[in-house]
Amino acid sequence: MLQVPSILAVLACVTGPSDSAEGTTSSDSTPTVVDDTATTPPPPADADADGWTADEDCDDAADDVYPGAPEAWDGRDGDCDGRVDADGAYAGDLAFSARAIYKGVPYTYALTCPTTLSRVGGVLGFEMVCAPDPGDPTALLLLGERLALTAGDDLMGGDTWAGDATLASSSGWSAPVELLLLWPDLDHAEASWRLDTTSLDASASGTVTVTMSR
Repeated sequence: MLQVPSILAVLACVTGPSDSAEGTTSSDSTPTVVDDTATTPPPPADADADGWTADEDCDDAADDVYPGAPEAWDGRDGDCDGRVDADGAYAGDLAFSARAIYKGVPYTYALTCPTTLSRVGGVLGFEMVCAPDPGDPTALLLLGERLALTAGDDLMGGDTWAGDATLASSSGWSAPVELLLLWPDLDHAEASWRLDTTSLDASASGTVTVTMSR
C-alpha cells in the first residue's frame, strides 16, 4: 500500500505588546491639584489710627508721630525724618562788627564770618571764624589774622541755649563772651553774642541753617 505522508501546518499567531499609547495610563502618574483660590495678604496695620500704616509710620504706637507731623522739642522724631528735635549740622554766616581803640584812635570793622553749629543728642558744638582783611595792618594788629568764637556743651536741651563761649585771636589774646542760640524752628538757629571792653567792643549775629540731618 502506498502511504502519503501527512503535512501538518501549524499556524502560530504571536501577539506582542502594543506600541500604541492610546488608551493607556501610567501607573506612576500623580494628578496635580490646582488651587485657583486667590489669597490676598491683609493690609498693614495702623495701630495708633493716625492715618499712617506701620510700614510708613516710624512710631505706630503714638498718634502724634507720623511723616510730616509738627515737630516739637520732646526727645522724639515727631515727623519721621530721622532727626530728633534739632539734631543735625548747621552752617551760615554771622555779621561781625567791632570797634577798637588803639593809641586813642578808634577803628571800626565789619566782617562776614562763616559759622558752623552741630547738635547731636543734646551735645552742642559751635564755631565762628573771621578773617580780617590781610591788606589792613591795623586790623591784623588789633584782631589778628584769624578771629574765632567757639563754644560747646554736652547738656544742651530745649529751643534756647545761652552759655559761655571764647573769642580768641591768632595774635594771642582771648576773651570770654556769652553766646545765645534760639531755634525759631527746628531747621534754623539764630546766634548772637556781644563783647564790651575798654579797648574792644564787638558783636555778631546771624542765622545758621541745617545742612545735614543726624
